[in-house]
Amino acid sequence: MKSVESYIDLYRNAAQAAVPEEQVYAIGILSRRGAGKNMLVSQLSPLVGMIMRRRQKNKAQGLPLSVLIAVTPTRLIPFEYKPKGHSIRIVRRCGEWPRSMVHIEMTTNGSVSRLFTFHFPDGTTIELESLRSVGQYNQMNDPFYAALGLVVAS
Repeated sequence: MKSVESYIDLYRNAAQAAVPEEQVYAIGILSRRGAGKNMLVSQLSPLVGMIMRRRQKNKAQGLPLSVLIAVTPTRLIPFEYKPKGHSIRIVRRCGEWPRSMVHIEMTTNGSVSRLFTFHFPDGTTIELESLRSVGQYNQMNDPFYAALGLVVAS
């Protein structure tokens, strides 16, 4: 079983390879809000699942279902990614945001996830969530929270 640190390094190194011009301090592994719930609902009703996915995609401003956010000294850079065995493949860069222009609000969304609302100067918002893992993997996003100055209660 790989350690949390080795997985964090794996994801950070993949993001660093995609952003060679600036150091990647940390990465966040996020998804669209309600992604887990949507999978369950889609099994019961594909139509309701489709409607939920459309609404979630709008709240995430078109970001993919799984998002890796690289934190650099000056920017936040979201990527679409795919885990591939014991590696990770960056599919595409989905944008970039100046860190100084983004206000991030984090709230606990029940006992299984944390909700992130990214507020931009033009009034738009993006909603993503971080699902809590079990055991040691619950700390996967801790460096991401710290890099953004977010305080996380256990």
